[in-house]
Amino acid sequence: MSHGYSGVITLDGDGQHDPRLIPSFLRKAQDSGADIVIGSRMRDVSTMPIVRVFVNRFTSWMVSRLAGQRIEDSQSGYRYISSRVLEAVRLEASRYDLESEILVKAARKGFVIDSVPIPTVYGDVKSSIKPFKDAVCFWRLMLSLMREGKRVAVARDKR
Repeated sequence: MSHGYSGVITLDGDGQHDPRLIPSFLRKAQDSGADIVIGSRMRDVSTMPIVRVFVNRFTSWMVSRLAGQRIEDSQSGYRYISSRVLEAVRLEASRYDLESEILVKAARKGFVIDSVPIPTVYGDVKSSIKPFKDAVCFWRLMLSLMREGKRVAVARDKR
């Protein structure tokens, strides 16, 4: 493990995540053996804008399909990521598509992904998401991961 740490916790910088919930991520990782624990906002979407509900459900469905395991909230930036994942997964994305890339690539390497419920909190901070630019990045990533998945399946079949 790098520098003696078992992993890292990430929180978005927009004040949307309560740092007091960090122990629940660590507990879940320890109890379930998960390599990535995602804070899921999707268990109570009553305060989430309807467009975000739709987008989050769609992207989570898409990422889950490519990852081969159910991922409740693929776009949540509140996560525990083990050092093992960080050492094993090579990332190429640089914007919000990075959140999806790490999930798919980690799952394909056999890492376990789990989630803990977190509240949906929207404050006064303006989102830095660029809807068109980030959608293009997401779709480019999805197409790349689909091609990569097909290459892996073909290589497995040839063995």
